[in-house]
Amino acid sequence: MKAQRKKRVEDEEFAREHILNTLSDRLYDLYTSVKSPRELWEALEFKYKAEDEGSNKYLISKYLDFKMVDTKPIIKQVHELQVTVNKLRILKIVLFETFEVGAIIAKLPPSWKYFAKKVDAEV
Repeated sequence: MKAQRKKRVEDEEFAREHILNTLSDRLYDLYTSVKSPRELWEALEFKYKAEDEGSNKYLISKYLDFKMVDTKPIIKQVHELQVTVNKLRILKIVLFETFEVGAIIAKLPPSWKYFAKKVDAEV
């Protein structure tokens, strides 16, 4: 029984050290006082899940707030929007193609107003 207990303590310390070694110096210093690998893992998981949720909200907001301007090339701006859409897809946030096309048309700059109306009528 003592041998099992000793092995468990050694395994827990190994796991704790392994987790800590993957962290940056700043995070290592912050979490080094946590003695249990389970508590350490749960604290990190809680921290980064909250950040991921914030990141999801940020990407959605970035997509919805995106507006094209006349001062930048349209292709470059469409590419920026597509990068955001691809990041959303990676997070399993799916945008239907018709919604995406409609959003791009709505985000066109004022100088493209005639084109936007024409394409919108066709869609």
